[in-house]
Order: sequence, then C-alpha cells, then structure tokens
Amino acid sequence: MRSRAWIVRAGSIVTACAVAWPILSYAYTSRERIEFTAGATLSAGGGGGVGTFILRAPNLLPLVAFFGNDVVIPIEIQGQGTISGLQAMGVYQPFDSGNNPLSGRIDVPIAFQPDPGRSNTYTGRIVIPVERLEAARNGSVNYHFALQRGGDRVDFMNGSTPYRIQFTSTLTFQVGQPQGSAAVIHDTNIPDGDTTLLFPPGALTNAGTLIVRQVPLTSVPVGPNGLLPTVVYNFELQGTSLVDEVQITINYPAHQSGSIIGSNGNPALLAPYWLSGFNWLALGPRDWDSRRRTISVRSPHLSTYALILSGAIGAADLRPRRRVITPNGDGINDSIDFSGIGADSEVRFFDLKGRRVRTLRGLTLIWDGRDDDGRIVESGLYLYQYTSLGERVSGVILVAK
Repeated sequence: MRSRAWIVRAGSIVTACAVAWPILSYAYTSRERIEFTAGATLSAGGGGGVGTFILRAPNLLPLVAFFGNDVVIPIEIQGQGTISGLQAMGVYQPFDSGNNPLSGRIDVPIAFQPDPGRSNTYTGRIVIPVERLEAARNGSVNYHFALQRGGDRVDFMNGSTPYRIQFTSTLTFQVGQPQGSAAVIHDTNIPDGDTTLLFPPGALTNAGTLIVRQVPLTSVPVGPNGLLPTVVYNFELQGTSLVDEVQITINYPAHQSGSIIGSNGNPALLAPYWLSGFNWLALGPRDWDSRRRTISVRSPHLSTYALILSGAIGAADLRPRRRVITPNGDGINDSIDFSGIGADSEVRFFDLKGRRVRTLRGLTLIWDGRDDDGRIVESGLYLYQYTSLGERVSGVILVAK
C-alpha cells in the first residue's frame, strides 16, 4: 500500500504526497441556491421616507437532509436607508411524514450586525433548534425569510411558496471515478462541516454506489462505560469494493454554543468507533476540527461508525476485544481483527518461546491463526505486538483448534 497522509478540511485537499492528486469528483446531496435580488421597500420609521433593502441567503441550502442538527442559515441584508426599527426574521413550519402541518408558521427573530468590510451590509443567521423540530423527524420543514418595520412586512420565498428541507434516513451516491471521489452529506447547519467520505484514486475497484444510512441511537449497542453514541452512520458499498483506505469525516450535532446536542459532554472527548458484531471497537488516530465540528479517521473498510464521548483514545484502546480464536473454518471466532490500529501499522505474533510466527501489514490486519507459511498454528497462547499513536502495545491471544 502507498503510505501517505491526507485530510480534507473545508472542501479542500491537503496532502503530504509529493505529487498532488487530480481534482476529485464530488457527489453532493441536493442543495438549492438562494440569491434574492429583489428589494423590499419599507417605511423608514419615525424620520419619514422609505428604506430599500435586499436580503440574501447566499449559501447552498439542502433539499434533503438527515435529522438531528439545528437548522442554521446565514443571511445578509444590504440596504439604503436607516435600519432603525428594522426586523429580520426566519419563518418556519414543521410537517409530519404525511405532509400535514404540525403547527402554524413560526417567526424566529434574526439578530444582525454591521459587516465591517462592506458598507450598508449587515449579517446574521436564522437558528431553529432541532428540539423544536422533533415531531417532524420523519417529515419536513418549510422556511422562508421576512423583513418588517412597523406595519410593513415583506416575505422572501421561492416565488410564492416557502423553501423546504425533507428529512430522510438514507442517501445514495455514485462513487469510484478514476480521479477519486468524495461523497459529501450536507446537513442543516450551514456554517459547520459536513459528513464526508473521501475515496482516493484507485481506492475502489470500479464505479459503484455508496449507501449512507442514519442509524437510530437506540438501535445499536451502548459504547464504553454504557455510553450511548452521539451519532451513528452505516456506510455500504454496492457494485464495487474497497481496496485502499477511505477517509471518513463525521459531523457531530452541536448547538451554536458548541455543546453537543443531546449531551453536556465536551466535544474534545469524542472518539470514532466501528461496530464489530455487538461490540464497538475504537479507531485511531483521529483528527478533531473544533471549528467545523467534525471528527476524521482513516479506515480500510466500511460498516457502521459512531462517535462516542469515551474520552481520549490511546494505543491500548485500539486492541481487539476478542481474546480467543478457533480457526476451524466454521465461521465462528475464526479470526481476529486489528484494523482499528491503522493501516500504516504492523502486527507481529510470537509463540511462547519468542519465535515470530506471523506479521501482518497493510489494509488486511486480520489474523486467521495461520503462520507466514499459511499453516494453522498449534493450539496455545500467542503474544502480539503493534505500535500505534507512538506507543507499543502487547497482548495475548488463545488459539483453540
């Protein structure tokens, strides 16, 4: 395998390779560009006259999204005239899965401040806490914007209808382009980062489909110390196979204060795990971006992944939980998986006399009880060693044929 270090932040690629990769092919969830160009003419307040204002939401907004994050949409207001008494609002209305309204339209005031770099320009954001949308988890939310002064009000819509975000639990992407591909899963919090899977060139055998599922937190086993995961995704490839590492970046849901939605935990303590049977196994090393609220990790396989507030992960935490293997070909406990330590590591196995019987390197860090010559070793205890996160770790495995 080619050794390299790579990470994606803010949609750009930073790589330690001497030769930069070609531009990747990006597959996005659908978004809609809103660029209001029509102005709103409102009374200028106590001084008389009028003020003309343009409201813009210049970001791309998701049409379909996973539920679980606040809806946060930045806006700009440009105007000629006094802003005294001017109110900006986001307006939303939740709907159930049958498209029945769950309430009337709700106004959310938007605080805005002068933009120091541009005259007559003010910036703010609409924030709809996810807790207010819980009943629409399997439905949708309509939204638009409004400016008001006194009795004058102008609503900014998609023509005559509001904009809409449809909540879903499954998304599909086409991946496997020769130049590499990235599946970007936009969420409803526009300013923060997105859950992204980055496939480098040659990481997939051919073009295929990636299916991403949002997994309910209560449908998976608890993590270390009985902790529920903060967010869980299942990643499945169809029509293609992974032959190199993929970078998985997971966005964790957080309020504007930075606190994790549904928890009082410190995001610095979030760690990535993958589900092996009924056990969560730690992954490392990981990259935490506190500004974009994401955790990134490299992995040689795709399955079910979660972020859990388990605290900092050390090399010893990456040990496989299985301690006994029975390599008899019945498909039960036939092997032990060390892939959580990272594909840049190697695992060495020794018998009790100190003789090395097997060395694992590269993507497939799975020991099936065979030595380097392909023979199943004798029953008994075997020592293993690996180095990860700058630490050397040792352990014992019992082989029982």
